[in-house]
Amino acid sequence: PTQTQKRTPSFDSHGVHRKPHNPSQTISAHHHTKQLNSRPPRSALFPSSVMADPRKRGLRLLREAEKECAQGMAFVPVLRKLNTALECFATTSSDGLRARTYVAFAELFLREGKEGYAKKAFEYWEKAAHLFGANSGRYEELATKLLGRLRRDGDTCKENGEFDRAFELFKCCQAISERHFGNESHQVAEALNNKAIVHSKKGNYNLALELFERLLGITERQ
Repeated sequence: PTQTQKRTPSFDSHGVHRKPHNPSQTISAHHHTKQLNSRPPRSALFPSSVMADPRKRGLRLLREAEKECAQGMAFVPVLRKLNTALECFATTSSDGLRARTYVAFAELFLREGKEGYAKKAFEYWEKAAHLFGANSGRYEELATKLLGRLRRDGDTCKENGEFDRAFELFKCCQAISERHFGNESHQVAEALNNKAIVHSKKGNYNLALELFERLLGITERQ
């Protein structure tokens, strides 16, 4: 049987012990470097024209977020894209794109349907309404959906005795109705009626009477 040869430890010129060379470590390190170098650069993910133009990058992210929201994709990644898109549009003077982003925010929160999200959706809708001014088919459709959700949430709060929160939700309903359907619409009348009921349940009978009188005037003129 052959004897196992002992390796003689090697030292450098300064007397420091040198570890034996391990070829596998070199291969592993080389492989890792190759993997890092093979990753696509950021410019490949976003073309140079998009990276250089915040408006183009924001529009690309906005379109992706709108599509993913419609497809029911996860809430947080879509929210991040919308936030980034809004940051991109902040450096431009495009009110239309910012309004469109606010509408996408509103639709996302409304789709999620969690407690308090309808009020959040209303806040974004209000920002969009302030920017776009005139109505369009898409905004009116969103307003109708938002109005229904706020009304349902307000009714639930009213039934549970959460009168302050219910009043705030019915106030949002009134704001949407006045902008989209007019001050004399039956949607406004319904919001006034709900607000008056909340006031009467809280014992604010004079305030309730004022709202009932305005409601009566609208119904008489219809």
